[in-house]
Amino acid sequence: MTNAHPPKAPTRRQLLTRIGTLAGSAALYQAMTSMGHAQGTDFTSPPVLSGAKRGTRVLVLGAGLAGMLSAYELRKAGYHVQVLEFQNRAGGRNISLRGGDTVTELGGATQKVGFASGNYINPGPWRIPYHHQGLLHYCREFGVELEPFVELNHNSWLHSSRAFDGKPVRYREFASDFHGFTAELLGKAINQHKLDDMVSADEHDHVMTAMRQWGSLDANLNYTKGTISSETRGYEKALGGGINGAPIPSEPLARKEVMRSGLWTWLAFHERLDMQTTMFQPVGGMDMIGKGFNRQVHDLITLNCKVTAIHQDDKGVRVTYNDMAHGGAVRETQADYCVCTIPLPVLSQLDVQVSAPLKAAIMAVPYASSVKLGLEFRRRFWEEDDQI
Repeated sequence: MTNAHPPKAPTRRQLLTRIGTLAGSAALYQAMTSMGHAQGTDFTSPPVLSGAKRGTRVLVLGAGLAGMLSAYELRKAGYHVQVLEFQNRAGGRNISLRGGDTVTELGGATQKVGFASGNYINPGPWRIPYHHQGLLHYCREFGVELEPFVELNHNSWLHSSRAFDGKPVRYREFASDFHGFTAELLGKAINQHKLDDMVSADEHDHVMTAMRQWGSLDANLNYTKGTISSETRGYEKALGGGINGAPIPSEPLARKEVMRSGLWTWLAFHERLDMQTTMFQPVGGMDMIGKGFNRQVHDLITLNCKVTAIHQDDKGVRVTYNDMAHGGAVRETQADYCVCTIPLPVLSQLDVQVSAPLKAAIMAVPYASSVKLGLEFRRRFWEEDDQI
């Protein structure tokens, strides 16, 4: 009996929601990339802007990186630019906190940073992936010095209370063992012709070679204690010199423990496009990027301006704001165009004259909550004791 009403295909939004729920963010990001919703930047060079009529004014709301970059490029193109910023500094979320700094959250909670000299925390962004070509370009152009950011350390610890008697294991040991056991199972299944309907005859030898190399398998397709596996997971006693310099191979973890631990999730984490090496960070803190941008347009920025309304008509844009540096005095400014970089949760609370669909979109977009902790220790024990 056929179904007269076959199930309705899910929408793209429903499909992506299900993928994210069942398989996690890494699979969701990959799916979005495949569907064209999370493509990497296609930046090759700065935009070429032209055609500004003499005296054309552009008002930029927000002096984060997007706002400052807009102001920078628009001024180069001949526009008269003004930037209004709510905070008492430029840079937006691009901020670093150092000893002696005071930070007040929107809810009113205030903390004073007590870090020693030279230490800092980046409460907002904290790394630059290699594919953020636009940002990397402007860092070079504005003289922001960058250095490598170590995202993955193979000697770090992984811990699961469900396995290994609750003891931590080295990332390199776990990764090697997981890859080895997985390659062994797959290689033997292929060799026993259990996957002939999926692996063609001309693929067989290539796949088997790949499994041996990727999984550090021996000639019999076994992942076991020996020099082959120890070349990836590490030796119990490393190669040395002299008459007792021969290395001693290490013992792999138990396969059931490896699979039961769930720690393989962290192996996939570092394969995500936004987590892949090479990563970069500014020397001295992420706020060095904001400072570099600010050097280009600081004369255009007015700080401590709390925007309350954005109105527009066929003559241009009119913005009302409170000048918090002068007791909250109400002021108004006009321009031919407006570039608004105010975060949507804030923009949704303002008197904004836009179409109903755009207003609904502004109201509908949620921002994820997050928290970041800054810990300071007397010594770098992870380096001194654990070689991490």
